[in-house]
Amino acid sequence: MRGRTQEYAAILGGALLLLPAAFMIAIARRSRLTLAVGGATALAAVLWMIAPYTGINQSTGLAVTTTRYLLPTLLAATATIALSARGDHPRLRVAAIAIFALTTIISLVRLIELGFPFLPSWRTLALPAVLGAGTALIIGRRRLPSAAWVAPALAVVVGLGLATAAPGYVARHAVTFGDGENIKLFDALRAQPGYDEDERPVAMGPYTYALVGGGDRLRHPVALVPASEPCADVRARARAGWLVVFRTVDPESRVLQTCMKGTRPVARSEGYKLYGPR
Repeated sequence: MRGRTQEYAAILGGALLLLPAAFMIAIARRSRLTLAVGGATALAAVLWMIAPYTGINQSTGLAVTTTRYLLPTLLAATATIALSARGDHPRLRVAAIAIFALTTIISLVRLIELGFPFLPSWRTLALPAVLGAGTALIIGRRRLPSAAWVAPALAVVVGLGLATAAPGYVARHAVTFGDGENIKLFDALRAQPGYDEDERPVAMGPYTYALVGGGDRLRHPVALVPASEPCADVRARARAGWLVVFRTVDPESRVLQTCMKGTRPVARSEGYKLYGPR
């Protein structure tokens, strides 16, 4: 995090407080369960720190994006704090409530600063809030049904919801989170004959954008083309499926572009060249 503290703090928000708070409250509680979960939190944090790209020197942006891999660590830290507040420990309970309240407030302020698409519209937030409040009201007034059929019913409801949102997901992602070049690449791939029907692979280099390359149904295997790959093999990828060479200043990109020199791309833009079967 050296030299990037501000960037990490901007992304994590109140979550930065969870890790030290979890360790301190677990030590204060000193029960086997909280110490075990706290130890798991520490292990998850170490695994994150030694993971690829976490501390990469070449790109602050790439390093900071790895904060998403901290989610299991943050969940373990949350569990540690919650478990420490159980039982006859009023001071720890008050401390846990204060920690959760503070982290929530800091994160909400940060989300408001980030704005869309990181902060959904109020309508998107209102619907699950109303459904959750209604469900809690119903459950609070009635006897809970048997868990034997609640879990399958919940799985069906969640599955139907995901199935409804799946069509067009890649296009929505490209428009919402991507820049103009990603949208152009997505449109160029969709325009290729057979792309929506077959399962030919999509090779990319010097990095991958698997979501766009794989398509809505993820039917296209997406592979990273290493710069050390022989040029004959690179050109063979374009004949077997599609090859995307991102036009960056990286030496790996120049190597791949040199390999494809003399081969006409089926689509091109400022950010990429798309090669494929003709």
